[in-house]
Amino acid sequence: MDRVFQLIKKDPLFEFLTLGLILYGIYTLFTPSQTTTSLKKELTISKTQLQSLPFDINTSKTLAIYRNVLLEESYFLELYKQDKTIKDLLFQKEQLLLKNAVSVKEPTQKELYEYFLKHKNEYIPAKSYDLLLLQTTQKSTVEQLNLFQLIPQNAVLKKDQTPQNIREFCGNYLLHKLSRLALQSWTKPIMCQGKSYSFYIVNKTPQEDQTVIFQEVEDRVYNDYLEEKRNKTLLQSYKKLLQHYKIVIQ
Repeated sequence: MDRVFQLIKKDPLFEFLTLGLILYGIYTLFTPSQTTTSLKKELTISKTQLQSLPFDINTSKTLAIYRNVLLEESYFLELYKQDKTIKDLLFQKEQLLLKNAVSVKEPTQKELYEYFLKHKNEYIPAKSYDLLLLQTTQKSTVEQLNLFQLIPQNAVLKKDQTPQNIREFCGNYLLHKLSRLALQSWTKPIMCQGKSYSFYIVNKTPQEDQTVIFQEVEDRVYNDYLEEKRNKTLLQSYKKLLQHYKIVIQ
């Protein structure tokens, strides 16, 4: 150790380097690691792109950012080509990779039962529904609406829709889908009277004389539980990706 100190005294360059290492170590120890705005990649989204989506500005902005961030991740993998068809394919591929990277642990029986108690009224046959109707043919768009819990402003509210009303508008198929749909979720696009709609359950009034026990709906509880956890985990993964980008709308 004495020989080291002697070397420091004799050699100014060695002294300078040693002092620099010490100061750098102190800086690293007390400076938190964070992604600064200056290190983020700038991602520009045009107003034209936002206007091409048939939704209000907030919904369009969220969906456009989601699409462009995943496209940028695809470009990083050197899959980029200047072709709209390839862009769409790359976006779908990156979205699939993101979904496949999400893993949700199997729920315990206790977790499923607690979820059932929290959402019990959803599993009782409905007396009526408050629904939102959105005219769309895009299954992938509906999945993104569910992921971000978005309600476009052009969705139409239909209150107090009884099973008979729903059956007359779109038949038993829609009624069956709604009976198995979690509250505050969108259905996949369904053809009704020559047009394609997605339906969102705003509220559900259960039949007063009906009850339900856990064992009768355990499979539905299991699927609903996993879907909710999967979407939450997927959203967290996407938000981590989003931290690497500085979004510019112009």
